[in-house]
Amino acid sequence: MKKKFFGFLSAVLAFVVLGGTAFVAADENLQKTDSAYAATASTLYLKPNSNWTQAGARFAAYFFDNGETWDSMTDAGDGYYKVAVPTSKTYPSVIFCRMNPGTSTNNWDNKWDQTKDLTIPTDGKNCYTVKEGAWSKGDGTWSFKDAAAIDITSANGNVVAVGQSIKFEYSYRNSSTAPTNVTWESNKTSVATVDTNGNVTGVSAGSVTITASADGFVQGKYDLTVSNLQKGLQLYFKPHNEWKSDDARFAVYFFGNGDTWASMTDSNADGVFEFNTPTDKFYSSLIFVRMNPSVSTNSWDNKWGAQTENLSYNGVDNLFTVEKDQWGDSAKGTWSTYYTAATLALKIESLAGDFIDSKTAAEITDNCGKNYAEIKDLILKLTSVELNVFKTSEDEKIALARTTYEHWCYVNEDANPYSGSIVNGANIALNFVNDNSIYLIVIFALVGMSIVGFVLLKKKRVNN
Repeated sequence: MKKKFFGFLSAVLAFVVLGGTAFVAADENLQKTDSAYAATASTLYLKPNSNWTQAGARFAAYFFDNGETWDSMTDAGDGYYKVAVPTSKTYPSVIFCRMNPGTSTNNWDNKWDQTKDLTIPTDGKNCYTVKEGAWSKGDGTWSFKDAAAIDITSANGNVVAVGQSIKFEYSYRNSSTAPTNVTWESNKTSVATVDTNGNVTGVSAGSVTITASADGFVQGKYDLTVSNLQKGLQLYFKPHNEWKSDDARFAVYFFGNGDTWASMTDSNADGVFEFNTPTDKFYSSLIFVRMNPSVSTNSWDNKWGAQTENLSYNGVDNLFTVEKDQWGDSAKGTWSTYYTAATLALKIESLAGDFIDSKTAAEITDNCGKNYAEIKDLILKLTSVELNVFKTSEDEKIALARTTYEHWCYVNEDANPYSGSIVNGANIALNFVNDNSIYLIVIFALVGMSIVGFVLLKKKRVNN
């Protein structure tokens, strides 16, 4: 009998011990589960659509997935309703309900409409907006309302040029304490970089997002465009004859960071109009516009029949030419390089100088009977001609420098006294080149050489 009693008692004690252990383990698991659903918002907001607000409906929130509880929502103004997130335990899920206003008890019997089962966000989002037109279990979106957040601003707007920098500042809202250890980041460092102080530098044309982050705050984001349009850049525009008809004038419209207009002038009287980009801030895009000549104000109301499509500057060329027969509201064209007289002279001088620099002083002296400095000086005089437009490839410009150098050496052998006349004659001839063709330049030089050759041959015969 005693054995049976002690056996029974042992079984009871084992049950109590094992059951208690299981209960504690279960309670610990419950606590772990509870802490895993730590929503960051202490208050949730509901923005019902126009359907949900009909008939004087009231609103309630049903919290679940860790037990369940109901709470009524109160009017937060501006069409929002709010409810405090329960603190007795943490609930991972919620359903917002449109309730019968003739009742005060929150239960499923008094529900008119409801959202889908929603997971309470843990990223700080705290406001659910019911999609317009939805009724029960329709779509909606979570967003931020009155959450501690960082905002990013820039006094220069949302565009920066390649190689240029602008300063970003941050501010904060819905917090009594300022954020600490704010970090800046660019999502495309190939387009723009940002340092620890919010200075953003354009790297290449494109779009990029700059962010500022701090613990406990919703991240601030700023979308930025990097453009090739530098401030105060001189560019050119060439319309075709139909655009120029009836004495039309021309303007350029800058946009992408606010907007502004600039007029254009044909200072060289060659059908190419020049203008400068704005200096107040950077812009991402431009449009060339044919304007009514009877008014001086640049506006879309004064546009006169034609404009180009929206254009982005490529950062290399400086002349936009409207393609033949292009008209209307999105005329197409191409970018290329335009040389003024001044830039042409500098370019050819550089090319001629580079060619001469590739020769040694001994080579130049042997070939021409003159020292290096004198030869280079004469080459620059010959090639520094005033041409309005120079439309040749780099290879043709190099060929011009080479031909000029070789021709000078040829006519200057034995310190030829006619070399100065050749230089002057070539300059006079080149000033008559209206088509700016490199081939005509070479022809003039060859004609000059022929004349000198004829004079030298005749002189030699006379002496004989």
